[in-house]
Amino acid sequence: MTIVTLLTDFGTADSYVAEMKGVLLTYAPTATLVDIAHEVSPGDVRAAQYILNRTWILFPEGTIYVAIVDAGVGTERRVLAATRFGRYFLAPDNGLLSFLSLNAKFISIPVLPEAAPTFHGRDVFAPAAGVLATGGSFESLGTAITDPRYAPLPIPKTDGDAVVGEVLYVDRFGTLVSNI
Repeated sequence: MTIVTLLTDFGTADSYVAEMKGVLLTYAPTATLVDIAHEVSPGDVRAAQYILNRTWILFPEGTIYVAIVDAGVGTERRVLAATRFGRYFLAPDNGLLSFLSLNAKFISIPVLPEAAPTFHGRDVFAPAAGVLATGGSFESLGTAITDPRYAPLPIPKTDGDAVVGEVLYVDRFGTLVSNI
């Protein structure tokens, strides 16, 4: 059984999540799809990074994580695949995968001309996840890179006797999650 998790800022009011799932299941009809979240605030990469960092370790080795929170869709930013700890991660090259550290193996996935410029989730990420879910090799997805965008979550600082931190995430119950 292959597990593919989905984390997006697509919301659930429109057809975007269903379209992505349809493509994924066309490539890998026996995959188990698990929704991590689809209500991340649009473009909030830091929130997506926090949520994925919180959840990835809870899934078994071999899990494929598709994380698409990307204000840069349609720009020249790269589409990444990464592998670390026996798991696979697909995300835009916007810092979302910074929690993996630079010790992960990274691949730049080509964006084909027929891909919709504003829906890489359906046209690039879902097919790539389908390849992995059906036993395709990680290396077959693209070209190895060593320079993914690295933007780790901020760490708290000290100012005299005070610790100064930031709110990283606010959940739907109003809980403030800080880096302290």
